[in-house]
Amino acid sequence: MAELFERWILRGVNAVTAVSLEAVKYYRSLGLKAIHIPNAIDLSELPSEAERVSEPQVTYLGRLSKEKGVDILVKAALMGLRGIVIAGDGPMRLLVERAAQKGLLKFLGPLPRAKALEILAGSDVAVLPSREEGISTVLLEAMALKVPIVATRVGGTIEILRHGEDALLVGPDPREIKDAIIRLLADKSLAKKLTENAYQRLLNNYEWKTVLEKYLELYERLMRG
Repeated sequence: MAELFERWILRGVNAVTAVSLEAVKYYRSLGLKAIHIPNAIDLSELPSEAERVSEPQVTYLGRLSKEKGVDILVKAALMGLRGIVIAGDGPMRLLVERAAQKGLLKFLGPLPRAKALEILAGSDVAVLPSREEGISTVLLEAMALKVPIVATRVGGTIEILRHGEDALLVGPDPREIKDAIIRLLADKSLAKKLTENAYQRLLNNYEWKTVLEKYLELYERLMRG
């Protein structure tokens, strides 16, 4: 039913913008003109301060749900991964709260964006253990803040990050996530290489001024017919 409604509401549009190449492919399969314009962030919104609440500090920010792989991160904690900090809300909140009560990780609950960014800025590693993913704003924020990233090679994540160049990309598996995080915590030169590459990639492709130009170009083309 949702797909039928989507087709109906989009039948008269001149173009559809999509943040991932996967979404572009889907809309083109419906016969629509789909343009790839990715998510972006405004660097002026980044925090001037960083906050540490754990040592080490391995941070997950986002929805607490199965598709985001929060349970995978909890399993990594059960395997001995220390320093996990989780902030957010969602259907798997109880699981995270119980893990926090057992001392496996630190749970901060849902946070205002400004506060969450300060936590991210103070982190040793940003982790995104998703089973499925679009273009995650949290990943872009970590890139902008030069925080090393461990993420799963799914969905839009593999469009914006290159394994071994900008981040460490692994399967949605607690052992792989744990090993990648431990590797980054131990290898500061690797962490620095990844963050510098990721920052330049962000500036070239996902900074708001760059993406705004793509929207303006599209609107100008459509107005010219």
